[in-house]
Amino acid sequence: MTKPIFTTAGFLFGLLTIVSCVGGQDARHEDTLAICSDCHGSTGISFRSDMPHLAGQNHAYIVNQLRYFRATAGMDDTRANATMEWHVHRIDESDYDRLAKYFSEQACVPGTFTWRSAKVDNACTTCHGANGRSTDPNIPNLAGQKVSYMQRQIQAFRNGEKGLENKNRHTFRTSKCMGPIAECMRDAELSTLYYFNSMGCR
Repeated sequence: MTKPIFTTAGFLFGLLTIVSCVGGQDARHEDTLAICSDCHGSTGISFRSDMPHLAGQNHAYIVNQLRYFRATAGMDDTRANATMEWHVHRIDESDYDRLAKYFSEQACVPGTFTWRSAKVDNACTTCHGANGRSTDPNIPNLAGQKVSYMQRQIQAFRNGEKGLENKNRHTFRTSKCMGPIAECMRDAELSTLYYFNSMGCR
């Protein structure tokens, strides 16, 4: 009776094919999420001082920002950040929606600061919500967000207005809405950032 003959190479090829078929789709998604989690935390709560929290952020806002980091000339809103520009080109655009859905559904972040003054009512709360929770999905929630991060973004908008691009320091951002506002913000209005942080998960 003739016995089938299997070569070592053939056996290994078959085994690798089976493993690839079983785990291929999930592996891509896990790797994509890991790219974001390294800096923003596995649940969207970042422990790095220079990285924003993404937990509970508006779905549409996250998708838009990923596109802005990948922006080409002609878009009204752009963001220059050497690190993020590199990462968004590692992520397939078809995954933007899935990533945004994941982080937007995570629990929001408790505030670090305590606000003891009167409730704030100004241009900032008009757009970002009285408690830092925006009713417009295209405008970010700022409740619980790091003050240091928000301060850097204000400076980035100001630099964008002046055309001062500096990708390595993450300080360049253009926005037809926020650019002029950031340029004119006074110290009293900048204190609103502490107010938004104090709102946390309320």
